[in-house]
Amino acid sequence: MSRHSYLISIFAILSLSIGCANLSTMSTGRALKPGEGRFHFAFMVSPGKDSLNSVLPNFETQLTNTAVNTASDAASNAAGNATSNATGNATADQTIKEKAAEKAKAEASQKLSKELDKVADKIPATGGLELIYQKGLFENFDMELRLRLIGPISLGGKYQFLEWKNIATAAGLQVGYWPGLEQKIPGGDEKVKIPGILDVGIPIIASYHPANWFGIYVAPKYVMRKISHENNYTLHILAPTVGFQLGDGFGLFAEITAQKAIGGDMKDYKALQGNISLFF
Repeated sequence: MSRHSYLISIFAILSLSIGCANLSTMSTGRALKPGEGRFHFAFMVSPGKDSLNSVLPNFETQLTNTAVNTASDAASNAAGNATSNATGNATADQTIKEKAAEKAKAEASQKLSKELDKVADKIPATGGLELIYQKGLFENFDMELRLRLIGPISLGGKYQFLEWKNIATAAGLQVGYWPGLEQKIPGGDEKVKIPGILDVGIPIIASYHPANWFGIYVAPKYVMRKISHENNYTLHILAPTVGFQLGDGFGLFAEITAQKAIGGDMKDYKALQGNISLFF
């Protein structure tokens, strides 16, 4: 199976299962009243390359490094074998080998980058369904339970610490977990391991409510993500969200969340997600 077919098969699996790790908010700065409940039927969509990057840790860097190092070693050895007998000069031999290695690195990196872009173009987006239940427990405090269909489960809560005129602000804590799984690739006997993920997030939510049935909110989040793959990875992610709520007893939420690594093992990580939910 070619690399293209392999990656496309992975995308097909992810589209039907977990999509990518979801850092949606689906809440304003106002806490639900004690005893009040809200159920969401939510859908998430993310660009294809972002989805693959978030579920298969650092896939582009890993593939690029492997291809580049292999090409570099081969070119270096070939240059060394071709020149050692001809020159007999160790310094000259080393210079020739280094130049050959650098040229091979550049060529391999450029070639693989084009291949990965072709894969991402063929799989423009992935998505996932999520069920969310939110419940007001105490004054200014509510909690939520989230379940992705064949995917992560998470528990969270927020405390509303400010309401001034039409503005409300809250701080929260979210913990999500997915143990991972192994899935057979369609059309072959190979299996791919979808890694386990542990997310611990701290959102700050601020919202403006010109009416009870309408609100606009922003929600910057810090997320620490632990990924269990062939190796273990830790990411520190900044994930700001902007969205709106339309409706009171029932209606919809719509939002966009950007993700960018600010530290950890995958500093090039970034992703973009769009989320929409119907609530009642």
